[in-house]
Amino acid sequence: MKKKILSLVLAVVMVFTLSVPAVASSVDTDVAICESCPAAARTLSNSNAFTPDLDLSLDDELAQADYVWKYFVSANTMNLDAEFANPKEDAGMFIPEGANCTDICRIGSVLYIDYQLNGARYIVSYYQNGEVEKSVRAIGEDDFYSVDSRDYVINHFNTMEDVQTVEISDEEASRRIELMQCEGWTGDLSYPLNENVSRATIKTVIPVSYKNNPSTAPYKAKIVNSGQVKIDAFTGTSYNVYQPYRIYETMSYHTEVKHTTKLFGVNTKLTEIALQFAVSLVTAKSWLDYALVAYSTLNALEEACEVVSESEYTFFGGKECGIYDPTENKTYVETYASWDTGKIALGWEYNSSTGYNNPSWVITARCDSLSTKNETIKENGRTAYNNNISNVGKWKWGPGNGFGY
Repeated sequence: MKKKILSLVLAVVMVFTLSVPAVASSVDTDVAICESCPAAARTLSNSNAFTPDLDLSLDDELAQADYVWKYFVSANTMNLDAEFANPKEDAGMFIPEGANCTDICRIGSVLYIDYQLNGARYIVSYYQNGEVEKSVRAIGEDDFYSVDSRDYVINHFNTMEDVQTVEISDEEASRRIELMQCEGWTGDLSYPLNENVSRATIKTVIPVSYKNNPSTAPYKAKIVNSGQVKIDAFTGTSYNVYQPYRIYETMSYHTEVKHTTKLFGVNTKLTEIALQFAVSLVTAKSWLDYALVAYSTLNALEEACEVVSESEYTFFGGKECGIYDPTENKTYVETYASWDTGKIALGWEYNSSTGYNNPSWVITARCDSLSTKNETIKENGRTAYNNNISNVGKWKWGPGNGFGY
């Protein structure tokens, strides 16, 4: 939730000294008025020795706003989003001396210049109508700020506000997995945590889906090993002692057990999401697009959403041995299966310069059944089938529940 700190009058200069704690609900200001200074000068300095000064002046940005648009946007690209390939070279004349530009992009009716200076990240938003906004977050701090040329109000945001964590027990996760199996769920075999939360009507934005990572994506009855297996009990019968076998592998029934979300209301700017999660503006936009969240051409949310920062899933995984049964079933029958649960979680790559970003899914608790060697599954399946043929003369248990049930 943003807090308006102070409205600045265009006719005067105000210098603010802010102490930025790890988690702050308000900002104390000491105001000094200097009527002889230029009317549009705006600065913000930080008295905390461990954080850099944060510059929220808009003088230079307003002076070059029209030229920035003409420099980066041509008549042929006026209606096209774009990310510029050489930000360090292209932004040189538009950012402070000593700054390092990490990104320049145009999204909708806004052109963004994203740079770092003195341990802080700045995003300057140049609107097509000539207005300018500057947002800044000291790297590693929980507070960030923005100011725009419409009213010169300094808005304060805290990354820990409007954060909610919801989780269920392992027992409840097991119940949900069993429910999906018993009810014969088809299609997307996943159970979202949002089934039991009051914000279910608010769109959930996930930075990256576990389905996009081959090591965590669901799959059902994938054949991972096959060949011929010897059934000694068929010796002296009309059946071939060598029968085909297959090892099937499944990772499915993903059940969300925990997530932490940050709520963003209507009119939230794209810059706020990018600064909140320390990602690029293009990345933040891709998250919203994937979740079908609507936003305006000025890149402000038109509907509320909650963005997931932490998430965990329990999944059901296993291996099955299928042996072709020539006696009665004339198909592959399930002779042995090993099933167990594992867990995956959304992880964030850490960089001392930019913090946590580049989210990806990783396995955090291994499924023992998936770790079992295919040779072990095959031998257990062969033994079960061979003993049954030896004792009964046929496979009497039918095809089974279906592979990858």
